[in-house]
Amino acid sequence: MRNLLFIAGIFVSTLAHAQFPTPQLNSVYPCGGQRGTEIESTISGGDIDAATGLYFSHPGITAEPAGPKKFKITIAENVPVGRYDVRAICPLGVSSCRSFAVSDRKEFNESEPNNLIDKANRVELPAIINGQINGGVDLDHYIFSAKKGQRIIVNAWAWRLDSKLDATLMIYDPSGREIAYNGDYYGKDALIDFTAAEDGDYTVKIWDFIYSSGAELVYRLEIGTLPHLDAIVPAVVTPGKPTTVTLYGRNLPGGKAAPPDMSVNGRPLEMLTQELTLDPKTALLGTGEAVRPATALLEGTEFRLQTPAGASNPLFVGFAQGTVVPELEPNNSAETAQLVTMPSEVMGTFSPVNDLDYFKFAAKKDQKIVVEIFGERQSGLTDPMLSSFDEKGKRLTTGMGDDSGRNIGNLRFATNTRDGRWDYTATADGMFTVQVRDLYHQQRGDARFTYRLSFREPQPSFRLIAVPTAEILPDTTVVRQGGKYWIDVLAHKEDGFDEPIIVTAEDLPAGVTAEPVIIGPGKASVPLVFQVTADAPLDQKAIRIVGRAKLGEVELMNVARGGGLTWSTVNTPGISRMHDSIMLSVREPAPLVLQAESKANEVVAGDKLEITVKLTRSADWTDEVQLAGYDLPTNCTMALVNIDKGKTEAKVELVSAANVKPGKYTFTVNGSGQMARNYPLERDAKKWDKNLRGVLPSNPLTIEILPAAKK
Repeated sequence: MRNLLFIAGIFVSTLAHAQFPTPQLNSVYPCGGQRGTEIESTISGGDIDAATGLYFSHPGITAEPAGPKKFKITIAENVPVGRYDVRAICPLGVSSCRSFAVSDRKEFNESEPNNLIDKANRVELPAIINGQINGGVDLDHYIFSAKKGQRIIVNAWAWRLDSKLDATLMIYDPSGREIAYNGDYYGKDALIDFTAAEDGDYTVKIWDFIYSSGAELVYRLEIGTLPHLDAIVPAVVTPGKPTTVTLYGRNLPGGKAAPPDMSVNGRPLEMLTQELTLDPKTALLGTGEAVRPATALLEGTEFRLQTPAGASNPLFVGFAQGTVVPELEPNNSAETAQLVTMPSEVMGTFSPVNDLDYFKFAAKKDQKIVVEIFGERQSGLTDPMLSSFDEKGKRLTTGMGDDSGRNIGNLRFATNTRDGRWDYTATADGMFTVQVRDLYHQQRGDARFTYRLSFREPQPSFRLIAVPTAEILPDTTVVRQGGKYWIDVLAHKEDGFDEPIIVTAEDLPAGVTAEPVIIGPGKASVPLVFQVTADAPLDQKAIRIVGRAKLGEVELMNVARGGGLTWSTVNTPGISRMHDSIMLSVREPAPLVLQAESKANEVVAGDKLEITVKLTRSADWTDEVQLAGYDLPTNCTMALVNIDKGKTEAKVELVSAANVKPGKYTFTVNGSGQMARNYPLERDAKKWDKNLRGVLPSNPLTIEILPAAKK
């Protein structure tokens, strides 16, 4: 079954992830503005009523209070067009994030009532309209003038900017006749491209597909003869090297007509060639739209075409690991397969409908081969299938591409992908053939369905993602004065990499430290624990998390990206994305602090290790604490142990199986107990709110597991 995610528990012997409430920012409205202007926005969410400020991931965007949950936002003239993170600064910490878009065009705000076509808001093109589907069955109408022959693009931005809106669009001509309808063009976002048949007033209607409404259903509606990119070929380049690319799109200045088979939904495209050089030091991922988990593991950036009418929409451009080779048609059969060498990266397109692409390459006996397709991760549209054949035409694999890739993020950052890969060790010298196609190739195929096909020998490496601890809620990381808290650092290990990764934290707030921790063999995560002094100032800061490892004599280094849930979820992988930064807040003390000490720093596989856990309580908190191991080495266990009311110490045992992989590992002993929800800000027990079961970590314990004794 396509898209069925198998969720394996990667955090062994865990307690339910819970901490004191952290602020959740659900919406900012308007959720963007034109650079060089000031706007006023209203925020909504949980535990944000007392917000004192907003934090933006670009320093050129600032805010000051303008009333309860209202802020005056100033966008500097030099802020690049794009998407940025915004968070609310609250007494309980910095909130989870939402997207804030910056444009280079005139913007308007929706004015109610506009539920009926005769109440439509009039706008002047080109325009960006900030709106909100809120208050019952809300249908928003906008009217604009167009000249005969103008090609008008209507682009709804909502899902790509963290909104809950399932945007649906309809266009009416000057006589009131419906001439266009669209939904789910970009994920849940809609787009309409039409050519005005006559001079006059045209009306666009936007609504939620299932007629939902609420403060969280914000949108930005772009309307005009706007430059719009559908594809860039090649969509993968060698960073720092000039590359000639062909852009396919609409309203491209200086563009010429593209071949008819490159049309999209019956609409013709234009093509434009230019030279592109991308500097990996300044080219950032995530500045165009929300980056989903599987794509967050890639290296690349967004590209926009700059035109006199303003910047186009963004497209993802990947960074190549080998020589970039264009797909050469005809290659629709094994007999016409395109010859490629290793290593190389083929940039192809599934176009037109029924397109099958074949490639062949030579390999030597015992040579290790990786063939990997990037389709969903590259264009966001393709559901690719990959099959392989030996020199005699015998099928070696069939339709690989069904949810491949390990999910390192569980529910909160599911990294599964529909893209497939083939790992193979050649059993003899020979020529091998690969077929790739879209799963639905018989029904679809156009210029947008680009893919990247990598032919290489294994190149072991790793990529780190840091995510807050809550498994089903949007979350942020808050450490309490005098206490400890953690963030989970996830490791995507590529091409068989399994060396120890040492993880450190940098640029921490004053008074905060973090011991180096190790992601050991067979592990995909580690808790990075922050410890703060009792007198540390209340603060918040974007921090840096770095992983280092050695592969033989080669030193590898990777700076972690942030990520997490956008909306809450239950029992299914949630909607999540990469974050622009990793935020850490320092706030008032928690009721308990744990300190763990192991009897030794090493243990033989199959043996036990005794750990003493000491509890320091606040004077006003005496409840019992349940201890459990967190993120233990694979095939290790730790029985639950309680520290009873009034007690301050207990012993736990790490039990290792004989088959545990030898190596160094880091884990924690976490403690959970019943705590008042409002404890950090309210120390009067008579005013305590309902209880929650809070979880706090010990210091990190790093041990070495030695090989089991031979019998």
